[in-house]
Amino acid sequence: MACILCMHKICFAQNLATARSSGYHTLIYSITNDEAKQLYFASKWSVDEKFFHSLYDSYPSDSSYKKKLPVGHYLFVTANEATFSCQVKSVDNVDMKILNNHRDMLLVFLSDYGKETDSVSLQIGARLVPFNKALKAYRLAKSNRRGVVEATYKGHTSFLSINRRYNNSSLKRIKRRVLGTFPINHLASPFYYLVQSVKGLLRPYPHIYPPGIYYRIQKLFRPRRYNGFVVLNKPIYRPGDTVKLKAFINTKRGRPIKKTLDLYLSSNKLGIAKSHRPGAYTFDFVLTDSLKLKLDNDYWILLDDGSDNDYPSGNFRYEEYELKQNTFSISADETTLNKPAIIHLKGVDSNDLPLYDVQADIIVKTTDVIKTFEKEIFIADTLWKHHLKLEPTEDNKIVLPDSIFPCAFIDYNVQAVFTNADNERTVKTLSLRYNAAAHSIDITLQNDTINFS
Repeated sequence: MACILCMHKICFAQNLATARSSGYHTLIYSITNDEAKQLYFASKWSVDEKFFHSLYDSYPSDSSYKKKLPVGHYLFVTANEATFSCQVKSVDNVDMKILNNHRDMLLVFLSDYGKETDSVSLQIGARLVPFNKALKAYRLAKSNRRGVVEATYKGHTSFLSINRRYNNSSLKRIKRRVLGTFPINHLASPFYYLVQSVKGLLRPYPHIYPPGIYYRIQKLFRPRRYNGFVVLNKPIYRPGDTVKLKAFINTKRGRPIKKTLDLYLSSNKLGIAKSHRPGAYTFDFVLTDSLKLKLDNDYWILLDDGSDNDYPSGNFRYEEYELKQNTFSISADETTLNKPAIIHLKGVDSNDLPLYDVQADIIVKTTDVIKTFEKEIFIADTLWKHHLKLEPTEDNKIVLPDSIFPCAFIDYNVQAVFTNADNERTVKTLSLRYNAAAHSIDITLQNDTINFS
């Protein structure tokens, strides 16, 4: 304490010499959680020399403190003429988020790593706030508090302020609870309507709203809105394509409907859609000339029950487009060098839908002979040929026969020549390697024993 007073005297002497009204240095003192609590909760500050027990650092008053302070509470003290100017600053190890459900006070705390934590000891006034595991938050039921909360985490107490948007006092909550229940709310409604109507007439732009019963009656005759979806098998269709539709429809309460619905394409009635199970509908139709559709237009598919009820709808684009790109691919499973490869073939159009009527010719050719394991051996240029028709709904898998490979270490290509229904030809090539002398290790687990073979 003597050292601190000496520093104060030095600052005061410098002030007299240079006619400064403030000290040259700002002193930083570390204070305890209890001392910080006195400052945060006091209506008027009362700082005496008992707070100046742990000098942490100092810096020139005409600059800012640029060092990083560890977690704790600090007093920044500056001499100002005959008095000291004090400012409390806290470096906290938790961050608080307030969740709003318009009913309770829900608080979530994040640690210094940004992760939610339930290890905080939370106190508001004299009341401890428990952690709700179901909500994963600290919950104070039916609270409309404001002020400062104490959150203690790893020995440090953070003093964090909470506010309220509306002054929702206990008296107001009781008033709403009493006046908002049946039959009091119905008995008082004429009085409230009269008061609101008088207020509306006294405003700069007078107006009167209808009574509440008007909106209740109007709701009875309002068209019902149904939830759900309508999906199509493609986003774009050409003349002559088949549109395949699936729909699922339920009420606002989530109950699937069973009624029969009319299906429309814009103003054209296509037919009747019946649910094959509650809420589920399927329908398909061909885009013929009789529908009198115009190219390069969007069309809507609508569901109707003969009333003004609102059902989900779907739409598609109608145009004479050409598939700009058919994509073919060839790939192989990862296998050991001494086993024949497993080849996969695939063909899709620009909509990523499988292609029909596609044929493929497979040609396996030797590209390089690295090593042979017999004194005399014949290795052909073309090892194997195969023809197949691609199945659009299945995995087109080909296992190369092991009999086509020589007793050697070779590089080879698998060439796939794809031909579609328009006789367009596409060639894809895959480079692979085969080594008849390579050893593979099989690892199996049998009871508590690992077997290597």
